[in-house]
Amino acid sequence: MLDRLWLGAASDLGSTPLKSLGFSGVVDLRDRVSGAASRGPNEDLGVEVHRLNNRDGDPWPVAEVQMTLEFIHSRIASGRILIACGAGMSRSACIAIGYLTRCGWDETSAHAAVKKARPQITPSAAMLSSVLEAIGEPKKPTPIRSVPPLRPEAA
Repeated sequence: MLDRLWLGAASDLGSTPLKSLGFSGVVDLRDRVSGAASRGPNEDLGVEVHRLNNRDGDPWPVAEVQMTLEFIHSRIASGRILIACGAGMSRSACIAIGYLTRCGWDETSAHAAVKKARPQITPSAAMLSSVLEAIGEPKKPTPIRSVPPLRPEAA
C-alpha cells in the first residue's frame, strides 16, 4: 500500500519469515486466534506480532484500537508492517485507514489510498467508526469572523 504499510489476508501469514522480506511487525486481526489483544515475538514469522481478535463487522473496543495503532506507530520506522485479517478486505482496511488518519490524513484520502492499493476492500462501517472514535475527531479550525469596523461616536 505505502512503502511501509501493507495490507494482507490470512494466507499472507504463511511460512515465509517476514523479517527476511523487510517486515518489522504484523497486526493479526483474524477472528478466533489465540492471544486476543496480545503482543510478542513470533518465531515462525521472525517479527513481533500484535493480535486483535474480533468478528468481522463488530466494532472494536477503543482501548484495543489505540494499542493496535500505537503498535504500528512504534514499529513502522524499523521496517514494513503487515496488517492482515481473514480476507484482507474489511478489518485490515479499517485499521490501515485509521492509522493513516492518525498520521494526519483526512478520512477520505486515507480510504482512497487504501482502496487504490487494494481495490477489493469493503470496510465495515461499524468497525471503521470504532477506529475513528479511538483516534478522536480532529478539531476543526475556528473560523475567523470579521469584526465590524468601529464607528466613531456621533457628536
